[in-house]
Amino acid sequence: MKFTILLLLNTVFFSCSSLAHINTHDTHKHDKPERSLSTLSFTELEHHIKNNKFIVAQQYSHNKLLNELKKRANASPAKNYFWQASLLQRAHKFQSSLAVLEQYLHHHPADIDALLLRANIETVIGKYDKALATCLSLAGLHSVELSMVCTLDVKMQTQPLEPIIKQLSTSPVRQGSSELALFTQELYATALFLDGQYQLALAELEPIMHNQLASSTWILYADIQMQLKQPHKIVESFGQLELNNQDIPDALLVRLAHAAPHKWSTTAKQRIEERLKQDAENYSDSLAYYFYFVAKEPVRALYWAKLQSQLSSLKMDNWLYQKIHRELRVQLQASTDK
Repeated sequence: MKFTILLLLNTVFFSCSSLAHINTHDTHKHDKPERSLSTLSFTELEHHIKNNKFIVAQQYSHNKLLNELKKRANASPAKNYFWQASLLQRAHKFQSSLAVLEQYLHHHPADIDALLLRANIETVIGKYDKALATCLSLAGLHSVELSMVCTLDVKMQTQPLEPIIKQLSTSPVRQGSSELALFTQELYATALFLDGQYQLALAELEPIMHNQLASSTWILYADIQMQLKQPHKIVESFGQLELNNQDIPDALLVRLAHAAPHKWSTTAKQRIEERLKQDAENYSDSLAYYFYFVAKEPVRALYWAKLQSQLSSLKMDNWLYQKIHRELRVQLQASTDK
């Protein structure tokens, strides 16, 4: 069975499309289409929604796809509601996503994709017991292996990393190139990153970087390289994708600006200014990263990092907030000691 969002199980900090379905495709940029979304069949629309989570040239924006789904809600297959929930989740609108998803699951309780998405959202909003229950239900509906990996992804947020890393390091599920194997490889790299084992995390991630990947993968890769003080590797690898600026997600764009400010800071600043004008809270993770690492404004960064930590219960979101908070506390202490 194929899972269209198998790799959605990781973090919001990694742009919510986490670990998304990985395939190998051509990623060269192409012209924007002339066709109106309203002329597409539902199957064609689904294709563009699936493609939306990859770091590739995008024919239609996230918001346009979501609006088109809403227009077709009464005339489309029931899967419309699942895709609405998926797009809402990617936009960090977790409560709205969960509400739509529950409508869909009420009529399709055994949909693997929908259950994976629910487990992800439940984890993000801190409902860990419910997320674990959702993961465990996958054992009977699909496989023990999928249930195990889903469960470890949840436990990563609440339990010590060492036993999780040990279990993933010896898991046969990591072997091969299936969707589940690729997901498990990236999950393992994420755990290593959170544990500060950056070189091992990079060694786990690099072999899959030639695939078509979601933003979560590229963000993890960028964060690892920055920790290893190798920003040029980010720019070199990303340059091979040949994307238009508008196709680069915010969370990745601000990391490019951090890695190569001479090349990307102006573009990132323009994007951030646009986000601040409307729906800024939906981009709080990118705003926090930008103001801390690029603009060097830790006080503004703290505001957005704190907001993100309130929206998300994940370790990566709280990591940045705690990092900024500690720095400002040290600065305040130093100023009072003078």
